[in-house]
Amino acid sequence: ALGKLVSHGDPDVKFEVLTSIRLIGPGAAEGTAAALADAVLDFEYGTAVHRHQAALTLQTLGRPAAPAAAAALAQAIKDPDQDVRNTSLKALAAMGDAATEAALPAVLEAFKSGGFELRRFAGDALTAMGESAKSKSKEVGSLLRPLPGQDPLLRQKAAETLGAMGTETVQKPQEMFQLSKALGDP
Repeated sequence: ALGKLVSHGDPDVKFEVLTSIRLIGPGAAEGTAAALADAVLDFEYGTAVHRHQAALTLQTLGRPAAPAAAAALAQAIKDPDQDVRNTSLKALAAMGDAATEAALPAVLEAFKSGGFELRRFAGDALTAMGESAKSKSKEVGSLLRPLPGQDPLLRQKAAETLGAMGTETVQKPQEMFQLSKALGDP
């Protein structure tokens, strides 16, 4: 029943439904995740506030919502609203490795070319994806190279991401070189 109300025409009802689902938590994922995924991308009837609330609700639902919502959240990383973009990445981080297949390319793109804050949240999402993202370890390792001298937290996120991909990944010569270079950077 709540899933149908996510697309209700009354903005106040829609907001309250999103809040209610968030309060129920991960147990509500099965009946609402698909509707929430639609709401994250609803430019016709949904305001930026509603898209943000839908992404925030998916963040709360976490891993159980990934099959129905990870692809939509990956698209929402390009939303014109910064809060929607950031919260979409936070939701993907909450979904962890369950979101990797649907979202990894979009998250990597945000980490490589997004703004300052977006890159931080993309780093969190990549770290949460862990070993399931190790097929992209070379790309993540190369992200350490241009970052020294910029934001130390972004370098830390790239290093954490490589670490989350597993010992095997970090021991590859290219990644080890980039990681040691980043760790030695003041």
